Amino acid sequence: MRAAGRLPVVLQGDGLPFVNLSVAREALMPFLRRTHYQRELLTLEVEGGEKVRVLTQEVQYDDLKRFNVKHVNFRRWPRDPLRHPVKLPVPIIFVNEETHPTIKTGGYTHDIFSDTGLKCLVRDPENIPRFLVADMRRADGMDLRMEHLTVPPGVTIRPNARTLQNGGNFLVGRVKRVRG
Repeated sequence: MRAAGRLPVVLQGDGLPFVNLSVAREALMPFLRRTHYQRELLTLEVEGGEKVRVLTQEVQYDDLKRFNVKHVNFRRWPRDPLRHPVKLPVPIIFVNEETHPTIKTGGYTHDIFSDTGLKCLVRDPENIPRFLVADMRRADGMDLRMEHLTVPPGVTIRPNARTLQNGGNFLVGRVKRVRG
């Protein structure tokens, strides 16, 4: 299959059985080279004419330096996203950092969710966020909280122990001074 220029793909999710497929490598690679491909909806045309909307779940590489993709897992967009929203980690982008006095003197912004992204529930396929914007001009002293984020319609923050702190107004970033 790989010698013929095709990639093995698994289609999963939405309570339906897994489906093994193959996709033309040259058709899929431009999509996988995009920066935010994990948060972009793609339409797969399955044999028989069925069109399935999917998100990239996982990409396995044979050689990451050469960007040699070995296998891709896609998950179906749910049939009822209001009852079964898509759980998606979304990175936070900090803007207007240069306006903060501590950052002007050499400080930096510590992103609390930099390792995992902020876990969100997405119900609207037209508003899948590539990232959430946090404006440093709205910071409360050294802290940037959830209320300072711009969240698109159809997207909610996934509740957990960390995000339920202070009545849901949890910390997303903190300005730190550089010591020395």
